[in-house]
Amino acid sequence: MSSSGVVMASILIKDIPPTLFRALQMSAMKNGRSLPDEVNFLLEEILLPKDRIKIGSALAAFGDAHELVPRVKRDKTPATGTKFQ
Repeated sequence: MSSSGVVMASILIKDIPPTLFRALQMSAMKNGRSLPDEVNFLLEEILLPKDRIKIGSALAAFGDAHELVPRVKRDKTPATGTKFQ
């Protein structure tokens, strides 16, 4: 569990070519990160780019452009998962 209380997933990557693994190690050292932190950083940069279009924002912009719905202040806080006890 992370410090924020979120359960983190784990993955195992097999058969990484030595040159790719060494490049990953060098990148982590250069950036002052651990190997897992570097992998997480790179995956996030590739899969969740900061300029990605989020569906809620895109739909709100479309509604505004076509005057489909009255303008309502949206709650932009991220949704949280259900907690079972």
